[in-house]
Amino acid sequence: MFDNNSIIITNNSNKKQLLKQNKQLINIKIYTLQEFYKSFYFDYNKEAIYYITKAYKIIPEIAQIYLNNLYYIEDKQYKNDKLNFLVTLKKDLISNNLIRVNKLFLDKLKNKKIVIYNLQSTKELDLLISKLKKITMVEIINDASKDDKKNNIYEFNSQEEEIVYVANEICNLVNNNILINNIYLTNLNNDTRKLIKRIFPMFNIPISLVDQDTIYGTFICTKFLELYENDLTNTIEKLKQYITDEKSERVFEIIINTINNYSFIDSKEEVKELIINDLKNTKLPITDIKLSVHEKTIDNPFNENEYVFLLSFNQGIIPTIYKDEDYLTDIDKKELDISLTVDKNNNAKEETIGLLRRIPNLTITYSNNKNGEEALVSNVNESLNYEIIKPQINYNHSNIYNNIKLASLLDEYYKYGTKSELLTILNNTYQNIPYNTYDNKYTGINKTYLQDYLNHKLKLSYSRLNIFYNCPFYFYLNSILKLNKTDQNFANAIGNIFHYVLEKRKEDSDVEELWNEAINISTYEFNIEELFLLKKLKKEIYFIIEQINNQEKFTNLHNELHEQEVNVKINVVPEMPTIFNGKIDKIKYKEYDDQTILSIIDYKTGQTEIKLDLLPYGLSMQLPTYLYLVKHMDRFNNADIAGFYLQIILDKEIKLDGKHTYEELKKKKLLLQGYSNSDIDILKEFDSSYMDSNIIASLKINKNNDFSSNSKILSPKQMEIISDMVEQKIEEGTISISNAEFPISPKVVGSKNACQYCPFIDICFRSNKDINELPPLKIEEVLGGESNELHDWSTISNR
Repeated sequence: MFDNNSIIITNNSNKKQLLKQNKQLINIKIYTLQEFYKSFYFDYNKEAIYYITKAYKIIPEIAQIYLNNLYYIEDKQYKNDKLNFLVTLKKDLISNNLIRVNKLFLDKLKNKKIVIYNLQSTKELDLLISKLKKITMVEIINDASKDDKKNNIYEFNSQEEEIVYVANEICNLVNNNILINNIYLTNLNNDTRKLIKRIFPMFNIPISLVDQDTIYGTFICTKFLELYENDLTNTIEKLKQYITDEKSERVFEIIINTINNYSFIDSKEEVKELIINDLKNTKLPITDIKLSVHEKTIDNPFNENEYVFLLSFNQGIIPTIYKDEDYLTDIDKKELDISLTVDKNNNAKEETIGLLRRIPNLTITYSNNKNGEEALVSNVNESLNYEIIKPQINYNHSNIYNNIKLASLLDEYYKYGTKSELLTILNNTYQNIPYNTYDNKYTGINKTYLQDYLNHKLKLSYSRLNIFYNCPFYFYLNSILKLNKTDQNFANAIGNIFHYVLEKRKEDSDVEELWNEAINISTYEFNIEELFLLKKLKKEIYFIIEQINNQEKFTNLHNELHEQEVNVKINVVPEMPTIFNGKIDKIKYKEYDDQTILSIIDYKTGQTEIKLDLLPYGLSMQLPTYLYLVKHMDRFNNADIAGFYLQIILDKEIKLDGKHTYEELKKKKLLLQGYSNSDIDILKEFDSSYMDSNIIASLKINKNNDFSSNSKILSPKQMEIISDMVEQKIEEGTISISNAEFPISPKVVGSKNACQYCPFIDICFRSNKDINELPPLKIEEVLGGESNELHDWSTISNR
């Protein structure tokens, strides 16, 4: 197909296939389009990214975006500032020898024939071709599409039906002597992969799917970051002990290679952010099962002996739909004369059509319902005009699946009276399934086995104890069996970033630098839209710091501890030594000759509540727990506590009241919310403006020199009662956990329902008789009738 002395430009899948098929080719060079760009326009290495992050004070992800947008930037004046900035950046990189133009490569092209093979036409490709034609001969080759063959599109009512159909069809192919490693799946997304991993094993179909996770989330990578120090030689030596299998060994090798990419910098602390960024973007090595069904991308070349199942042929999934949300917008792209959003969408559609027509043995499926919402067939079919049919699903290949399906259909029948034809067929075939025999009761485990399993050590914290007191079975699943999956979302990531900056900042701190550090150590993978939203949110941290600095004018407690970790030994179960651990966001204090006065502050970016009337039930104990922890710090023995508070550092529910400006309301939201010491001599050391507080929300003195009815105050004695109650609940929880007491017993107190946000609600099958409904208490009962005037114990809501 290709002449000697040619250069082939194609996609990555075609490149691999050509290299595999033509091992003896000589004088032929094969490039992907991106590889050719780097040789034809310019190339760069890690030094360029490092330079941009330092010189322009940006995170590596943004530096990479800048570099990717430099290919079409010329040395001229543009109409908009964004493009002119890229011109300046490109000149800066060239002058520092950080991007390399390969002039020798251009000379070598003069004697070569260049073949553009199976690439979709775009403005960018057309521009490249026009430049190449001025140097040498260019030929465009596209494999002939199979227009004579019309495929069907198989429609299903759910993704599960779709995947069961595909599983059955694969079984049929194997039964007809088709080699299983000649069967492929394509166009898979994460939802589809999860279902395939669950359903295919029931049909005894081995699968090799592309892992979408990166090595950043692996155990060995986590240990690497924990051990990270400037001398990475020591880190690597310590890391070797965690290599336990082939997978961890491969991850270890990737970590070594990543470090070696930054050999140009001696101080590895300087490139830590870049190394972290690379690890976040490096996929896990694929564990390939040779004799299995494999996943491949749709742009792979498939031959006549191979069978391809294309799933999720839905609008919005295939082809990819692009939006005008790139760093360079359509307005910018018009000036550069490169593909606009509409062009990219048209190109994606045409490319998909061409790829589908090239696949010899193709089965296309889609479901008309995704997560309970109507889903449409891909708009590509407007051009293909393939017939959409609803096939009959064959249920002859998996007894395991059929049993589970029968139980599901029986559920629908008994709950809703729905009786399908399939229910009758399966019910006649499988008459003795153990349906409706499940007892959800926790039957218990031997406490000796539990203590052995935990190595006779127990570590508790407020969050763990809170889970236990909401429902012991929730604790068992979450903290003993560790079934919890910690999927971090954008809101949580933002909260962690804000906490980090506030924890690390000092008077002379570079907030911008701290902000970038926080983003780079985050385990959350930000998409492009979120990265640009971060720029707007960064203004909020400056505002918060400014207000905290303003509040500092009204206090005498200028010493601070941040993220103060406290460990307390609990010895109520001799055979189960327990450590209660907590971390306090901020402690402000001052040491006088004969006393120390302090206040406790917890930053909040999430909804929570302070309800001291729930303490006897072990609920709502976070701030009270801090009181307990402070009293167990050697540093603050017998300290006087001015108060304990929440500070809402990011509130999305600021409502205009017609009396205050938006900025005034934002400042008001940053006032501390919590409980203050009724002893004015102690309180005024923390807040000299306590009579009309500039630090604490709703703290005022009325005309009678008493605290106003909205003020939330506690006597020192009441704080002691609260701390003692926390200690009691910690000890009670330790005893119950050590005794393996984990019944399904979710607490309900008034409107507070432990099941409301429980991630395991589909596991316990709790019934009404399992619910532990408790009566609401009065605060006077909780605090033993202490004779302070306590007002407004209503919920304090965060954000």
